[in-house]
Amino acid sequence: MDKIKYRLVYNRKKQLNKQGTALVQVEALLNQRKVYFKTNIYLRPEHWDKQTSQVCNHPQANDLNTMLFEFILHLQAIELSLWKRGIPVTLSLLKDAIKKDKP
Repeated sequence: MDKIKYRLVYNRKKQLNKQGTALVQVEALLNQRKVYFKTNIYLRPEHWDKQTSQVCNHPQANDLNTMLFEFILHLQAIELSLWKRGIPVTLSLLKDAIKKDKP
């Protein structure tokens, strides 16, 4: 079974909203296919560090980074629970599990 790779993506659409912020998403990559999960965290461009893919120069930077990494851990926990049951993990299964909010 292949492992899904996760990474944080800021402003994937290269477009800011009316408040001047953009969405942070989690990209899941498996077998050359990608699925994006929204984190509901919107940031200004100056609050995102492209090199480290983390929130910086923000009053709640530590808390936001913790929330983002906990979301990735949640995705990995769903993936692991599927592995333990012997179910081959696919991106569509992961997406359905997130929608139902349970593995």
